[in-house]
This record gives sequence, C-alpha cells and structure tokens, in this order.
Amino acid sequence: MKNTFILILLFISIHSTAQNTWSAKASFPGNPRAGTEFFGISSYGYLFGGIDNSANIYNDLWKYDPGLDQWTQMASLPGPGRYSPTKLVLNGKAYVGVGFDNVTYYTDWYEYTPGTNSWIQKASFPGASRYHAFAFGLNNKAYFGLGKGSGWYNDWYEYDPALDTWTAKTSFPGAARQNGIAFAIGSFGYVGLGATDVDVYNDMYQYNPANDSWTPKASYPDADGRYAIPFFVLGTHAYACGGVNYTTGFHSDGYEYDPVSDSWTAIADFSNAGPARATKGGFSAHGKGYIAMGEDGSNFLNDLLEYSAKGVGIHEVETVHDFISVEYNSHSNDLYLNSGTHQIQKMRVSIYTATGQQLKELVLNAGDEKTVHLPSLSAGVYFYAVIMDESKIQQGKFFKL
Repeated sequence: MKNTFILILLFISIHSTAQNTWSAKASFPGNPRAGTEFFGISSYGYLFGGIDNSANIYNDLWKYDPGLDQWTQMASLPGPGRYSPTKLVLNGKAYVGVGFDNVTYYTDWYEYTPGTNSWIQKASFPGASRYHAFAFGLNNKAYFGLGKGSGWYNDWYEYDPALDTWTAKTSFPGAARQNGIAFAIGSFGYVGLGATDVDVYNDMYQYNPANDSWTPKASYPDADGRYAIPFFVLGTHAYACGGVNYTTGFHSDGYEYDPVSDSWTAIADFSNAGPARATKGGFSAHGKGYIAMGEDGSNFLNDLLEYSAKGVGIHEVETVHDFISVEYNSHSNDLYLNSGTHQIQKMRVSIYTATGQQLKELVLNAGDEKTVHLPSLSAGVYFYAVIMDESKIQQGKFFKL
C-alpha cells in the first residue's frame, strides 16, 4: 500500500504594526481648514465642510481610503457651506447637520448614503439653531444635543431615521457647553468635555437610552479640561487625543477610555507625526484610528494622522491557496479581511472557537475589504475557514493574547 502525502504550506506571521504609535498619512488635498467633521463608514473616512484661512466656507465631502492612502472628492452637501457642524454614523449612513457660516446658525439635517454617493435632506432639528453640538448613533437611533447658538445648550434629543422624527429626551446633567466628545460603545453613549467662553470641562457622563438616564463617569485626566479634542473608537475602547484649553493651550497627548473599568490610560503623544491641535472628530478603520486637520494656534492644518493601537495579533495560515489576507487586532477585537484581486465572485468566511462554536459568518466578494468586530474574546486560539462552492479553500487561526 502506498502512503499518500499532501503538501500543505504553513505561513506564520506576527502583526505588531507600529504598536501604540502615530504616523503621518497623505495630507488632505484641499486648502487647510478648521471646523471640519470627520467620520468613518465601513473601511473609509469622510471629511466634510469647514472654514479656511481666507474665511471660505465649504459644503464639500471627501473620502479617505486608508488602504490606498488616498483622498477622493465626493458629492457635496445640497445645502449651504458651514463649519463646526455635527455628524454621526448609523446603519452604514452618515447624518450631518446644524453648524455656522459666520452669519447663520443652522438647524437643517441631511442623510448621506455612501453606496449611491447621495444626500437627502431630512426633518430639521427642532431645537435652537447651533454649532459644535454633540451626537452619536446607538441602537438604530441618533442622539443629539448641547452646543452653542444664541446661548449655550444642554438639551438632548433622539432622532429616529426610520420615522424621520425628533423626540426631546432628558437633558444632559452637566453644564451647558460646546465642542466636546460623544461616542457610543456597547449599549451606552458617552458625552463630556467641551467648553464655554469662560470654562473648560473634563467631566463625562454615560447615557442609557433604555431608561433615558445619565450617570457620571470618570473624568478626563486633565484637570484643566479640553475642548475641540479629536476622538475615535477602536473596538470597545475610545480614544481622545490633543485638544485645547484656556490654561495650557494646545495639546498632542492622548488617552484611552475603557468603559468596563471606567478608567483613562495615557497613550502615545502624536507630536512626532504632527503639531498639537484643536479639531473635531475622527474615525477608525482596520483597527487603526485617524484624526485630521484643525488648527495649532497659528495656522490651519491639512494633515492626517494615523494611530496604531497596542494590540498584537498572531496569525497562522494553513492553506494551499492564499485567497484572502486576514489580520486580527487582539486589542480591539477587530478582524480585517481582504480578498485582494482574486476574481472570485463569492466566498463564505466562518469564524470558530477552538471547540467548534461558530462566532460569525459573512460573505466576501472579489475586491472586498471588511473589518469585522468580534465579541469580547477570551485569551486563546480561534479558527477561520474560507469556503467557495461548498469546498474549503483556505483555513487558518489567530490568537487572542
């Protein structure tokens, strides 16, 4: 009897790409500007609006592709240009509105669909016109409030995109303010920091939409507070980096917020990649965070900075054909899949525990890139399989450290 041997290629790589560091990426191709909004949808970043050094005010939209490190102009907002608007992302669409053009404070509200590169005007915000408001998307609803117009506000509203309606909710319990941070992780939203013309804040509150209630949480570590501080979410952690206050000026330091332990931890300073700044928003993709533009006290900026978190993913591939690339970020629990240029119309990717329990299944088409956020994983080994026409064409494993 002859023994048959099957040759299987084994590749082992350790992904520790620039742990906890910042790097400069392709600068925004337009004029330097401040008061822009930066948000992420799928694997792309989008930058909207703002004001430049010559007081030109914009309604344009630009898409940033982290994979290509490239900017592309998209469809402009079908409304007036403005700076310091407010944005949020919900169910793969962006919602952008309010803002200021040096004459008018706005209440209008728009929905952007990236698949069709199109805008639709929606029901206007029913509260007072304003700019520098706070917002996030959670559980198929949008939450919006605070900011500055003819006064300072601490009101709070829920927007239902399915009904295109606004409902007043319990007001933010802290002082009225503008230009802070707002994000959602898990079942809760988080709102804090910001400023008035006199005071700068470092407090933060958790919002529970299930019972419309607010709970104080750990304050940002700078006792002098921060406003105009860019922020983004990676997995189950939030990051707030830079910003400005009236005591110590512009900053380039950053902190990671863990909602489970309700604690802030210092991360790398971004001064090696760009100047200290005040700016708005940020986005995340492929397990990395991005902040852009703003002002440094002397100039408006047009740069883009990328943050690589400290997570390390160890990835082992066992296959005869490497049809997709798989990278795992152990820190954020994000699995990045890229099918490259293979002309395969449809593949199923299944992800399993070591005991065979399926965690996730998704479809990947030719040229697709997807970032999949996995549930909180225990330390250990996990497996994936790529299936085409009911045949396994690739399998491998990754480790949660």
